[in-house]
Amino acid sequence: MNLVTGGCDNRIRFWTKSPISQKWEQDSSPVGTTLSHSDWVRDVAWAPSIVPSVNVVASCSEDRSVIIWTQEGGKGNTWKPTLLNTFDEPVWRVSWSVTGSVLAVSSGDNSVSLWKQTLEGEWLQVSSVEDQVVDGSSGTGPVGGPGAPQQS
Repeated sequence: MNLVTGGCDNRIRFWTKSPISQKWEQDSSPVGTTLSHSDWVRDVAWAPSIVPSVNVVASCSEDRSVIIWTQEGGKGNTWKPTLLNTFDEPVWRVSWSVTGSVLAVSSGDNSVSLWKQTLEGEWLQVSSVEDQVVDGSSGTGPVGGPGAPQQS
């Protein structure tokens, strides 16, 4: 069983539950350092597995970036970071589609953008929805931001 966390130290961490002690231990797989967040990590999301032995995680931060972390070959191999995009505002939430092929990104400008990876490995924005302003106030409140309703 695996888990990923992000925090106020600007880092993400990968965890594995020990089958012996039943305690969560930090995964010993190396995490690439060519790219990292420079402010609080606000959300992390593990993509549903599509390809065997390939793990994909998205992280977002107040530094306005979304990073895709990919581990090919399974446990023990390096998590390699790729910058998805740098946004105009802090990014609050990331969420994968059920198939793991589309990533939804909610940022501080009250918008949600959808991203998909091409066959060449490049990430492209495929759609965007912005919150509608009605009479000077937002129609639904911040999309995915602090105080926004959460779906259960």
